[in-house]
Amino acid sequence: MNNIESKNEPGSEAQSDVQAWQANIDNLNNKLSDLSRKNISAEDQRVKDLEKEKNINKYLIENLPDSEERLVGPMDPNCEVSVVIPVYGERDFFFRPLESLTEQKGMKADQFEAIFVVNNPGTEPVREAEETEDDYQRKVEHFHKAVLENQETINIPASFN
Repeated sequence: MNNIESKNEPGSEAQSDVQAWQANIDNLNNKLSDLSRKNISAEDQRVKDLEKEKNINKYLIENLPDSEERLVGPMDPNCEVSVVIPVYGERDFFFRPLESLTEQKGMKADQFEAIFVVNNPGTEPVREAEETEDDYQRKVEHFHKAVLENQETINIPASFN
């Protein structure tokens, strides 16, 4: 029997090597398949997230009043944090959080942005003693217009699934 024939016999060292290599190849194939499935799953989720974001943006573009300013992204590329501050119903109190933001330690001014949102109008304005009738009426008209415009933005669906 020659050397080549002995390597192909069952139980030979060569046969064991071939089986070990085949097991390694099968193991690598399984790992690649698992990784491929995970990547496909992650990509599917990313597509779903982008589709959801697209639907939200489409809804906002179609339904927000033209007077609403739309934010495309952070104003500064170094921005790491966006702070949203509702200011309409809380207009007497919005300076406190703004001042707190400016006093943050360890954060440069270009690393955060403050977004002020017209939110839940409060009660109808009260006439001040020194205020003229025309000024008061303008203030009341502005209040009612703001309430009406705010109602349009409140109608945003809770879920965009």
